[in-house]
Amino acid sequence: LGARAETVLFEGGVKPQSVMKSVAMLAVTGDRGLKEFPLELAEVVRTIGMPPPDVHAVLRSWLFSAGFIHAQKMAPRLVNFFALASASLSSAPHYDWSLRAAHRIIIAAS
Repeated sequence: LGARAETVLFEGGVKPQSVMKSVAMLAVTGDRGLKEFPLELAEVVRTIGMPPPDVHAVLRSWLFSAGFIHAQKMAPRLVNFFALASASLSSAPHYDWSLRAAHRIIIAAS
């Protein structure tokens, strides 16, 4: 979409690209997001899988953008902290050890 290409490689073939018809939907399951996809939408969209994000790279970028000059050293420590907290502490739903929580902490600390 960003390149304004007229065609796109999709499912092994070249398809015409229409900016007006391109839609991306995200359903986050199990992370306080949408628990089940509405049946009406499930009939018209195709499911794809996504790999988990590189948490270290994401946190390092957020730290640098928030002005932390030692972000390279801080990112692995934050990754370890959140991994240990997630594994050691209660799994109650009100405890959030996701990237969303890490982002809030970085913003509050900056």
